[in-house]
Amino acid sequence: MIETLFRKNKGEKRDDKKGVKLVRVQGEPHGSHFMALYTDTDKFFEDIFNRVNLDNAFHMTEKPFADMGKQFISAHLVELNDKLSVVAIFVMIKKKIEIATAYPVYWNGDTLNARIDTIYEWPIQIEANIEATVNDATVRFFATDFFMGRDNYIEAKINRVRLWLLGYGLRVNPHERKTIKLKNGPVKEVNLEKAELLLPYEKNGVLDEYIITGSVKNIEKLKVLDETVYDITVSNAPLKEIHILVNEKNMERVPKPGDMVETVGWLEGMHHTEKWRTLKP
Repeated sequence: MIETLFRKNKGEKRDDKKGVKLVRVQGEPHGSHFMALYTDTDKFFEDIFNRVNLDNAFHMTEKPFADMGKQFISAHLVELNDKLSVVAIFVMIKKKIEIATAYPVYWNGDTLNARIDTIYEWPIQIEANIEATVNDATVRFFATDFFMGRDNYIEAKINRVRLWLLGYGLRVNPHERKTIKLKNGPVKEVNLEKAELLLPYEKNGVLDEYIITGSVKNIEKLKVLDETVYDITVSNAPLKEIHILVNEKNMERVPKPGDMVETVGWLEGMHHTEKWRTLKP
């Protein structure tokens, strides 16, 4: 994606407004993660971009972009199935249209109570990770609606969000048991077979990748081009429930309700509750 736009990187900036911290982080466009939905990413990109047109444009605006001042930006929604779409965002720079970013969006799932704490804005200025307290858990998620709802996030007007995970892979019934040595005490065995965990995948950086374990409540097949993606509803104590989307080819076997699963993936979210409407009459 348009790496040439990032010749200048002004580093980290911080502003406080109504209790929400805004942090400008370093890095290049953060979207995509398409490998979680389709195994041949080149074929997937080609299919998506061949279907971008004025009929599926849902947002057009002029706004600051990549520290270059205001640029014309158009956003398009390419539908994969009833529950999944791809947002493709284009920018016009010096009369040349370039792809700015693209990423999947999921349209199902319950909304959760949330308090927005910190916004990690990427240099592209239309992408951000949001750190929020959701139920009793503090998480960072990629905000799929940030480019058109930035002010709502910054001004703390959001108190509900929907979250979902794009799973890179999935294990069924991992049956983990670990032993720990207590200080001045005996060795204890910890049984994680039924543990519902939400753990950051990395220790450093802007974290939006998580290890999630939990019990399968429901599973549904979704077609993405000629491959199958499973929409797996998982019980998870910190979040109550979460939808995990994972390609059939990226799991050892298809789970069934009641199975414990473990997955690593990209946490996305939004504060909108309905599918965005296109601009066509």
